[in-house]
Amino acid sequence: MIHDLDILLALVQDTVVGFEAFGAKVLSDHEDIVKVRLRFSRGCVADVSASRVSLEKYRKIRIFQPDSYISVDYAGKSLKVYKKKTEVVRSSPT
Repeated sequence: MIHDLDILLALVQDTVVGFEAFGAKVLSDHEDIVKVRLRFSRGCVADVSASRVSLEKYRKIRIFQPDSYISVDYAGKSLKVYKKKTEVVRSSPT
C-alpha cells in the first residue's frame, strides 16, 4: 500500500489532515486486509484498500472531491472520472 499512498499524494497535492485505518488478521499474525480513508485540507477524501488474501487481484484508489469522484483500478487497468454537472444532485420525486 505504500506505493499507492505515494501515488495518491502526488495526485492530490494537498496536506493530509486526518485518516482512519482498519485492518483484519485473516491468515497470519499481521493484518492481511487493510482499508485507509485519508482526508485532505481542501476537502478531498481518498479510500485505499490492500489485501494479501483476496482471491482476485484488487488494487484500487478512490478519490472523492467536492465536484468529482475518481476511481483508479490498477489490477483492471482502468480509470473512471465522474464530475457533477450541477451544484446539487437531487433525487427524483417519489
